Amino acid sequence: MLHRNKPCQSNKNWVPPAMIDQLVTSWEAIKHAGLPDGQAIRATMHFHLGLGIYLLVGAFTRQGLRSRAGLVLISLLEIGNEILDLARFFPKIPAWLWHDTLADLFNTLFWPVVLYALAGLWERRKAGTASASSAVSSASAADGDVS
Repeated sequence: MLHRNKPCQSNKNWVPPAMIDQLVTSWEAIKHAGLPDGQAIRATMHFHLGLGIYLLVGAFTRQGLRSRAGLVLISLLEIGNEILDLARFFPKIPAWLWHDTLADLFNTLFWPVVLYALAGLWERRKAGTASASSAVSSASAADGDVS
């Protein structure tokens, strides 16, 4: 359970609604049941889950590595996860938690963003090669008509 101060009019002792409290508590219970304790394993899971969800959405939407929907989905899921993590300590969020939050965002989004960018570069390079070869064949055909 979250530790709470008694509700009062001051913003310092803000108490979130019971629904948010229950959501945060449930989410933490799910994470603790599914993952062993330890920062290293949790960081690894951010890499794996981010990449796995991105690849699944890309396959499902048939967009492959150029799936914007995959990037949007993992971004929203990770932001939601971090909001729930931060909510445990709100309104007094410790400095170390901000560092962990940024590290989790990086770990989750790194490979999907890299793959998305590389796929875009590959498409542009392929399109550039195709248009260059098309221009060469057009020029050859025009030269053949002139002779």
